[in-house]
Amino acid sequence: MSRFADPHVNVQQFDLPEGSVVVDIGAGAGHYALPLAKKVGTTGKVYAVDVQRELLDKLKRQAKTEHVHGVEIVWGDVEKLGGTGLRDGLANAVLFSNVLFQVEHRKIALEEATRLLKSGGLLYVIDWSDSFGHTGPRPEDVFT
Repeated sequence: MSRFADPHVNVQQFDLPEGSVVVDIGAGAGHYALPLAKKVGTTGKVYAVDVQRELLDKLKRQAKTEHVHGVEIVWGDVEKLGGTGLRDGLANAVLFSNVLFQVEHRKIALEEATRLLKSGGLLYVIDWSDSFGHTGPRPEDVFT
């Protein structure tokens, strides 16, 4: 049994109509960014934010391979207010998936997410519920 949530299944549960704008914080190689882009359609946009350029490069290549449009690659740091470089009130939703356990400055990261959200926007958080031995974060890093 896998300990990882299926991004495709999770994204289908999100309240994101076509045309929505989503910011995927810690997008990595795009496990959520690509399904999100498919869900919001050609009139929507997904800003895939990460501090690791090599993962963003991989995401960019994968989006091209899969012919997924509407993914904007953003090299940025969510642990700095304004660190994403995106404008205030841009997004209908912000997603943190398996990121918060790695974030040292969680308060700032959540302030950055709030800054990016439109009024009434949604913040989705998917993270480890426990430390599973050698899989996942150290017990003291689990974000409850």
